[in-house]
Amino acid sequence: MPQKPKSFNQTQSEWYDRLEQDGFVDIEDHTQKGRPLKRWSGISIHPLSIQRSNRPRSANGTDHLLDSIAHQPMLSGIVSSWPDSHLSRASEFMNHPEFPECYQRISKHGNNAVTGEMAKTIWGLYATGNSSRVIEGLTGIDHVTAFRVIKRLTEWMNLIEEWS
Repeated sequence: MPQKPKSFNQTQSEWYDRLEQDGFVDIEDHTQKGRPLKRWSGISIHPLSIQRSNRPRSANGTDHLLDSIAHQPMLSGIVSSWPDSHLSRASEFMNHPEFPECYQRISKHGNNAVTGEMAKTIWGLYATGNSSRVIEGLTGIDHVTAFRVIKRLTEWMNLIEEWS
């Protein structure tokens, strides 16, 4: 008579026992539903995404979450462990002293359809999170042209950051 196959849970339990004997430490807690991490070192949601009506308030109606964030020292770590986003770097690049020279150089080529001011506008829209297709709709500049301007200015930005 053939042997009845083991259930998934029995097989899984046997393998976890074997792994544990070999010194394996699983980062997930397989005993809980959804297998959450045993130790978490980040944030699950952005604190301000919690609806205001659900956040605790003091007796005088003050929003504790907003107060605690507003009174934290700069770069205290709400999300400071995350690397700077590319778009924040792009926005900072607009204030760099060499940015005007960079966007003017794009239009130096005689056959270029983009002027320096157009390149500056494209970069400004890109730095605020717009895609090259959205930029095309807003400015009338072809999305491929906008992409090329963004690519060239990104190269300049990275080069300047590397040498700074």
